[in-house]
Amino acid sequence: MKKLTRKDIRILGEGPQIKKAILEQYEDLETFYSKFDMPVQFNTFKSYLSRDEIESDSFKCAITLALNIDYHEVVLPIKTQIKALVDNIYDKIKLYRDEDDEYIMKTLLKQCKKEEMQLEIAMMYRCMARNYYYTNKVTRAFECYEIAIEELPRKDMNMEIFFWCEQADMYYREYMVEKAEKRYKYIEGLVESCKSELDNNTLFYYYYWKGIMHLRNKYRIAKEHFEKGLEYASKNFEKAGAISNMGLASARLKRQKDAIEYYEKALTYPDEDNMSPIIVTHNNMADMYRKMKEYEKAQKYIELALEENENYYNLTNHLLCIQTKVEIQMDLGNKSSCKEYFKALLSTKGKKVNKMEVIFNIKRFIENIRYNKACLKELTNVLIELKEASDSEAYIGGLHE
Repeated sequence: MKKLTRKDIRILGEGPQIKKAILEQYEDLETFYSKFDMPVQFNTFKSYLSRDEIESDSFKCAITLALNIDYHEVVLPIKTQIKALVDNIYDKIKLYRDEDDEYIMKTLLKQCKKEEMQLEIAMMYRCMARNYYYTNKVTRAFECYEIAIEELPRKDMNMEIFFWCEQADMYYREYMVEKAEKRYKYIEGLVESCKSELDNNTLFYYYYWKGIMHLRNKYRIAKEHFEKGLEYASKNFEKAGAISNMGLASARLKRQKDAIEYYEKALTYPDEDNMSPIIVTHNNMADMYRKMKEYEKAQKYIELALEENENYYNLTNHLLCIQTKVEIQMDLGNKSSCKEYFKALLSTKGKKVNKMEVIFNIKRFIENIRYNKACLKELTNVLIELKEASDSEAYIGGLHE
């Protein structure tokens, strides 16, 4: 999957698009010109390639024959170019986790507004909301979701419900549980009123994110939502994620046999576009076997998770897996292994990682080391270092807590 750069988001006129197509096939313009009988002199040929509009039909015909292309597949209208760029970012938003990506999105947003592309304007505000969330600018993220929903063309219920669900999921992950529940209650009314109009993607994420929220303490309800979401899943990573979370809900209900069956089924849906559900499944299997004191199996699965994450690296998943690995080692009597976890925690300093997930991770670790005073003291020093290096108020507050 290719992530767009500043260079990629330039909107090209007719001539520059032809020039780009030529240079994709030939080393330079001279080589191309010398090979084909162009109906104009070389200097005129070059000047055509700098024009936003080319009026010569004979030139267009010659280019079409020389490059063996459909002219209108290469030379795209401005709106078509903008739409392709917006779709690229929208579909691959998880790649856009850097502050520099904000410039790309704002530039595209301006182009959407200039061309009065209402749907794309809404899509870009949603993309900016995700980028702000990834870079821990949570307040701005919530604001952009509100604008995105407001800007949506009316009757586009699929996108409206999807945006509401993403925002509700963000509320939940930021520990704003009451707001998340209130938002889902509102969304439920929307879904019931227009369910026949909704596509599978919208319905999958509606049930999936609802399940995630209920995993906090309503495990049976969560499992029911994941089962319902699975009916609408189309991609392998969606199926793996839903089934894996059904396993997690079962594990929390102390139904280890059911959990194992779900986890093993989830592993049959690998997806190279998103291996995170597989990595998390292996981690959850390791954690479950640790709690069952089957340490050989626990070590086997955590090593698989870490190995997979090396190939499909995600810092949050790395931290999660390292924590499970260390907890296994500490259960086996290797108390000094906690240093590996502290090292992983410190590696998040200055990195673009969802800091609230780090806080959740730390809280879980504290539960497991609460009787180890030396380990707690060292963790305190690590938290102070992370706190001093951060500029995220929410993160600093979580570390302070």
